[in-house]
Amino acid sequence: FDMIGMIANKCGSNYHGKLVREALPADLPMWAALKREENVELPERHLGLVQPLEDGKEVLMNERIDAGADMLEASGILDQIRQLEPVAFQSQHIEPPPSKAL
Repeated sequence: FDMIGMIANKCGSNYHGKLVREALPADLPMWAALKREENVELPERHLGLVQPLEDGKEVLMNERIDAGADMLEASGILDQIRQLEPVAFQSQHIEPPPSKAL
């Protein structure tokens, strides 16, 4: 696949974002370096993200998703993102492993 840009998230500082940018290949631009913000972090646990309907977290999740959208808008990259074509994956048929492998 082709990568046309990268968004760094959870950057602790502008310098952190600069280090990430400098580590990228010359042909891969960094579109934005988003700072670490608690108000956009999704609750997680050992085996993955907490589901929105667990423990009444639906409102919290919606607030954090909205805050993340606001952060992307403030970064000025939404116009570039809107110009991208949708990603489409081809379905594949893969044979299951032999039963002795289970």
